[in-house]
Amino acid sequence: MRIAAIVVQTLLGVALVLFGQWAARHATAFVPAHLPVADRVRRARVVGRGATACRIAGALFVAMNLILFF
Repeated sequence: MRIAAIVVQTLLGVALVLFGQWAARHATAFVPAHLPVADRVRRARVVGRGATACRIAGALFVAMNLILFF
C-alpha cells in the first residue's frame, strides 16, 4: 500500500509541475481583456506567481516521494 501512495503522490507532483508550466506560459490569457493595461500586467504577474507556486509544490511532492521510495 505504501508504494501505491508514493506513486500516486509522485504523479500528483508531476501533474502540478506540468500545470504550473502551462499556466506560466499562458498567464496573460487568463487576464480579462477589458481591464486597463496596468491592471492586466499586475494580474498576469499574480497568475505567474501562482504558476510558480504550483511548480514548487509539485517539485516538493516529487522530491519527497522519491526520497521515501529510496
